[in-house]
Amino acid sequence: MASPSRSDALLGIVQLLRPLNFVLFLAGVALGGVLGAGAEAFEGASGRALMWAMASAACLGGAANAMGLAQMIMASDGETEVSGAVTVRTATSVAIALAVLSVVLAAGVSRTHVLLAASTGGLLWLYSASLKRLPVVGNLAVSMVLGLALVYGGLAVGLSDAVLVGAAFAFLTTWAREGAKDLEDVVGDAADGAQTLPLVTSPRTAAWVCLAVLAATLAVLPVPAFIPALGLPFLAFGLPAAGLLLAAAWHLLAPDPTTTAGQASALLKAAMVAGVMALAFARLA
Repeated sequence: MASPSRSDALLGIVQLLRPLNFVLFLAGVALGGVLGAGAEAFEGASGRALMWAMASAACLGGAANAMGLAQMIMASDGETEVSGAVTVRTATSVAIALAVLSVVLAAGVSRTHVLLAASTGGLLWLYSASLKRLPVVGNLAVSMVLGLALVYGGLAVGLSDAVLVGAAFAFLTTWAREGAKDLEDVVGDAADGAQTLPLVTSPRTAAWVCLAVLAATLAVLPVPAFIPALGLPFLAFGLPAAGLLLAAAWHLLAPDPTTTAGQASALLKAAMVAGVMALAFARLA
């Protein structure tokens, strides 16, 4: 096979890192900063600390993507490539480099951020290596990482109740969405020998677990209105998120939830975005 050109190699690495995921990590940490300090989060020393935290989280997200691809290649024939350029060796090297860089950048914020970056990197490695194939545990790992992104930003400027509420919302909606994705991918996961919840129990049981998480999310959704930094404006801003959560629940109640899980997953992703945006608007109002 011909050696890949430099342009092919560059394209392969860009695909490996998934730029959109970089943006999502940056946005999560930035939101944590906004919930912690409002518009002042981007000013002075707080702004500098938040920028370091955002860069650190973005590198960690890139490392996670590279880890995932490396594990996928090793689980196949060891020769799978992206754009004919990215091999398991390249993916592993990129993952290690970005993980180390994430910890180095975290040192520009605080020792707590160094600990969080290192431990989250370890958790993401475990997820890629084995947890993603296990029932519940893998979903909880992904949910925890998404929740921690907001805490990571909040800690850079000052942790608050608003940050913790936002992290809890991100955790719960991600948990429900990961469960819906397991239902959507049940055929492929079975072929790969995974042990996701729908496969070790049943699709209906897994759907009820998702619905229970959604019920808990809806139950705590009004809580931000009682936090002084957010207040009653959140009730209006949060209505779209509530509607999207209810719509997702409706799809999961279908006779065969595996046929409607894709719609539920998309709605839950939109609900998470709508919810965190509602928190940000209420904090800045």
